[in-house]
Amino acid sequence: MMRLLLFLFLLSFLSCDRPECKNTNPIIAQHPFHAIEYKSELARLIKEKGAENLKYWLAYYYRQDGKDYATVYVKGEDVCAIMLMDITNGEGWKHFKEAQGASYNGARLIDLHYCIEQRGLQTDFVFEKMRMILD
Repeated sequence: MMRLLLFLFLLSFLSCDRPECKNTNPIIAQHPFHAIEYKSELARLIKEKGAENLKYWLAYYYRQDGKDYATVYVKGEDVCAIMLMDITNGEGWKHFKEAQGASYNGARLIDLHYCIEQRGLQTDFVFEKMRMILD
């Protein structure tokens, strides 16, 4: 019983609101998160820092041109940004999509995996898998 209580306490601690962060990158600061320059710079930062060294929280959901997207807060050492992630074909997003993101804002994404697809000037972040959404 004590282990269960400790686990629940740790779980509630981990699911707290995302920590504040301040962006210091001028490219990220000057462009909206859906801009070519922004996404290219974010991809560079993720590759430089290592995706496994970053932490992720859900922002909101939207659908455009037949695709489903989640905006994801990305935080790490010298990284404070928003990622536009394609979740169209991703498993585990059913309830998020049905709720259109309602009540998921700020939920922590644990063990998030995605690929960065770059074609010419276009950069896309495409969901692959995750262990859980901690709400």
